[in-house]
Amino acid sequence: MNKWAGKVQADQQIPFVRYARNPEESMLHFMGRIAQAIAFAFRVEPEAYAEQPDFDCVTDLHMLANGIIARTWIDGTFMIESDQEYVDSHQADQLFIYFFEKGTAKMAPTRTGLPIGVGDILIMDVANPGMLQQTDSINLRIIVPRSSMGPDFGDRDVHGCIIPAQAPLAGILNTCASRLMDDLPRMSMSEGVAALTMLLQLLAHAISERYERRYQQASVRDRAEAVITHQIAQPDLSASSIAEQLGISRSTLYRAFENLDGVKNYILARRLIAAWSEIIEDPQLALSIVAQRSGFRSSSAMKRAFNQLTDVSIEEVRDMSP
Repeated sequence: MNKWAGKVQADQQIPFVRYARNPEESMLHFMGRIAQAIAFAFRVEPEAYAEQPDFDCVTDLHMLANGIIARTWIDGTFMIESDQEYVDSHQADQLFIYFFEKGTAKMAPTRTGLPIGVGDILIMDVANPGMLQQTDSINLRIIVPRSSMGPDFGDRDVHGCIIPAQAPLAGILNTCASRLMDDLPRMSMSEGVAALTMLLQLLAHAISERYERRYQQASVRDRAEAVITHQIAQPDLSASSIAEQLGISRSTLYRAFENLDGVKNYILARRLIAAWSEIIEDPQLALSIVAQRSGFRSSSAMKRAFNQLTDVSIEEVRDMSP
């Protein structure tokens, strides 16, 4: 018990484990234990957390006969990445289903490229490459084999699927998952297995309803435009970063924008539109702030873009009526 902080209860009907840092344990050793615990599918670089002196992570985990359900509290930024070599050699087939209760997360690739927030549900398939970064978050996580999603689920590609908080069934799924986690200490194994089975059936239905009818048919350009809209304020937004987030090649992305004068020029045009709107709405707003909000690296770079690509100057835009 000195090695594994917290507690292990294996004598109850549903075994329980708490992973936490020992009071005198170094961050490097603690993160090494975390890395060892998830090494069956993901990589963690323990040395990276030495730069986060206030980082902390605690996980409560219940082991059911048909899956694992856990809740993790994270202070700081925590990142896991698929260990594809290990997954391929062991033929891992687990699904990681995340319910985000606090904080923010980013995954690459996702089906939409959109940020992940409170109430969203994310599905990761360990058989596929992926990276997940979480910041100051609380997440509830279910780990199950693909077969537990039901015989009709088949080999459906669900890696990177996100059920947003406002989607039908999302609220019910989040409530059920949270209540199951909280009530498991008082349940028998058969009760826990039955409750998780029902939750997975509802989740499988929500996934198939949402992705088969919508996102599988979304074009590359639609998905890329969603990324650009949500990340327009980021100066580093580029064809490479968009392709990485969507899990596609740059050549595929270039083809989607070839009739719009290319990805780079499309992003620049969207930055100009964003800046134009800011100036019109608030003519007194400092140009440095306008540039920052629209993703230009400086106000001078924004002015050059206006002069090169529009027929009016920023000063003329300021004089226009909203």
